[in-house]
Parts: sequence; structure tokens; C-alpha cells
Amino acid sequence: MSGLLTGRTPASGQVRIVGSRRGRFSIRVDPRALLVGVGLLCVILDVAAVTLSTGDYHIPLPEVVRTLFGGGIPADNFIISTLRLPRLLTAVLVGAALGVGGAIFQSL
Repeated sequence: MSGLLTGRTPASGQVRIVGSRRGRFSIRVDPRALLVGVGLLCVILDVAAVTLSTGDYHIPLPEVVRTLFGGGIPADNFIISTLRLPRLLTAVLVGAALGVGGAIFQSL
């Protein structure tokens, strides 16, 4: 606890403090937690790419990317923007809400 108050990092090297030049803010970063978070974000992006490209009407991944950035044909735009993207965003947000709810429940 004294490491937190004085700004020194513990000797184990598990926690790093990152601050601004003027010292207005600082955050504690656990390298393992950061690595796990980045890994899970990559998994979410991979699953999102598969979800947007597969279905009854298969759309190749380059066409999905082109459609998301405003190009593509109208049929792909309808399928991705109206059918698949809202379902993907709902799934991600519900999963995040369940995760936050579980974390809050464990902290109580």
C-alpha cells in the first residue's frame, strides 16, 4: 500500500505506474491483465469478422470491410447493416453487461 501512496512500484515488477508529464493523472497497469485484455479484444474482432461474413448468404471478408466503410453493393449493405451488425453489437454489449454484472456480484 505504501507503494501506491508514494508513487513507487513494488519490487516484484508486476505493477507499473504510468503518468503524464505534469502529474495530473496516473494509472496502475498490470502487464498480464493488459495482455489478456488485448488477446480477448483480438478474439472478439476475429469472431466479429466471421459473424459478419457467414450465414445463408456468404459475403467474403474484403466485401464486408468494403461495405462497412461505405462501399459495396446494396444487397451486401442491407444484409450487413440491417441484419448482421445489429445482432453482433447486441451480443457484444450483452456479454459486456453480463461480465460487469458478474464482477459487481463477486465484489459484493
